[in-house]
Amino acid sequence: MTRDADLFVPLERRTAIANDARGDLFVSIHANAATDRKARGVESYFLSLDATDEAAARLAERENGAFRRTAGGAAAIEDPVVAILGKLLANEHLKESDAFARMAHASLLDTEQRASRGVKQALFVVLVGLQMPASLVEIGFITNSGDEVRLGSREGREKIARELSSAILDYGKRHDTLRGVGSAKRSGDT
Repeated sequence: MTRDADLFVPLERRTAIANDARGDLFVSIHANAATDRKARGVESYFLSLDATDEAAARLAERENGAFRRTAGGAAAIEDPVVAILGKLLANEHLKESDAFARMAHASLLDTEQRASRGVKQALFVVLVGLQMPASLVEIGFITNSGDEVRLGSREGREKIARELSSAILDYGKRHDTLRGVGSAKRSGDT
């Protein structure tokens, strides 16, 4: 968790908190908005320099505009071996980010007839620089009356939390399986 009160935490700080905690997965949960009040549904994103489409690019631009970059960005990596290892790790994280974004999206669509806006890619600042797989999940539109009712109700928010929790737990099992981590049998287990 990047905060424990209703206050704004700069996007780059959220990244630093996750990296410092050595997280296995970063999930940024958002409520979407649009000038078209008919726009509704859920969509999931993972990081890419090139947006899937113009709408994804505009959304990322709007989200990124919510903060200003602080001075002193990341230093350039001059060691070619470190740069290559970094690119390999980033590629692995990209694949895993894609996998989780799809799992989260499917989980949010499984139990209700919500509109699917798809799994997309875009350059969201909150996802840049993370040292783990990461996804941004738009859980509905506060500008759509149907989505707003669900997002505004305790029951609706708890249902979304359960669905995302389920996807996170499933991702964790998948992550462990891919890395050969399993439950060790205790003495007496059959």
